[in-house]
Order: sequence, then structure tokens, then C-alpha cells
Amino acid sequence: RKRPPSLFTLCARAVAREPPTFPCLTAEQAKLVRQRSAGIGFNAARISDHDPIPNVPAALCNQQLRSAQLCSRWPHRLLYLAGAPRLVHQLPEQELGTGSTVWGGALALCEELEERGRQWMRGKRVVELGAGTGAVSLCAALLGAEVVISTDLPVTADISGETLLGLIERNIAEHKRALSRLPDQSDWSAIPLVWGQDAQATEVLERLGGRCDLLLASEVAYDSTYFAELLRTMVALCNPGRADSKP
Repeated sequence: RKRPPSLFTLCARAVAREPPTFPCLTAEQAKLVRQRSAGIGFNAARISDHDPIPNVPAALCNQQLRSAQLCSRWPHRLLYLAGAPRLVHQLPEQELGTGSTVWGGALALCEELEERGRQWMRGKRVVELGAGTGAVSLCAALLGAEVVISTDLPVTADISGETLLGLIERNIAEHKRALSRLPDQSDWSAIPLVWGQDAQATEVLERLGGRCDLLLASEVAYDSTYFAELLRTMVALCNPGRADSKP
């Protein structure tokens, strides 16, 4: 049985403007998929029939394709993580910036973590920077990380009063039961972290027991204005763990 194209193959095709083929679809249906994904490339994720792309038949689910543009306005996403579809809440159009929806980079990073597997993740103490919805943190927790801390800005929407950290906490609550049933139970929590603020980085480290094994981030380096603060925070989180871990 022919395997579906990998994430890296899909990204390479998008960059080269090579139109992907859809043998399971009619020419008209394939054209629709390409039109809706034009200009942003393809973001790979395992799509189950629980989470179909609107107006595209279920046959496309086997293609492992996802366009972030199609679902950025949905109140939730069903992502296939760690062997099952998982509900991830979003807060589209809530004036919370880019962190309120799941982006393609998060899906790509989840796929990379799954490729490395449970044995690699088991027992790690993990921090996600710019977590947004917390989808990557969820993946790490499902794969057996000992402690997972999702961090993001303490942003509040003016009208609704919704917050990014509240969104992460909602997703933590959504998966609390599923995580409690795992052989390697993970302690997943959310905490505010403004890059460059050493006191907040210290608080994150305290929650980790003084050691960070793995620092995760996806699509956080799009504004060079914050590079210095981002690097300062990364150094603050990683350096204390180097004596007895491999961040």
C-alpha cells in the first residue's frame, strides 16, 4: 500500500509550487482543495473522518493534508494526536492575536514529537513557549512527558474578557481525564511568561523542579523585534538543566 506523502514532501511541493495530486478525488474536487490552500502551502496532520475539511469529501482524509486557513475561525479543532482524535478549543476573532488558533507549525511539531515516540518523551520536563492553544503541549503530555508547562502572554480580550492562558487551561481541563488514564501520567499546567522577564522564567523553573529537559516553540520567531528577549528566556530556562539533563 502506497504511503501518503510526508510533511516535508508536502512543504517542498508548496514551496516549489508543485500542485499535489489527489488520486482519490475528482478533478473538480482536487481543484477546490488547491484553490482553498493557495498561498499558504499545506500543513500536514493526520486527519480523521471526525474532522473533515468543509465541502471536501471524506476521501481526502487519507491524504494527510490540512490548510490552516480553512479552520482558523472554528471554535475548536479535532486533531489526531498520539493515536486518537483530540478536541482542541480555539478562540477565533477574540482579539487575542495569533495565539488563539492552531497553526500549521504546531501540527508539524506535533508530528515530529510523535516520530520521536513515547520512549524518547517519557519522563521529560517540558516547557512550551508561545503555546497559544496548547496543542503542542497536549501532544507532549499524551506522549508521556512527566511535567508540561504551557506559557504565553497574559493577554485579555477587551470585549469578551477571554485570555490566552484561559484558553490553554480550558484545553487542559478538556483532556484531564484522558491524561489521568495514561500509564505515565503527566502534570500539565499553564503560566504567564513574558520573554525577557527573568523573574517569570525563574517561576517556570521552580514549577519544573529546577530542570528543563525540552523547550518547545512553533511559529514564534516571525517578529525579529523580540529575538533578543526570546533568546534570553531560552537561555534562562535551559542552562540550569545542563548539569543533569540534555535540553
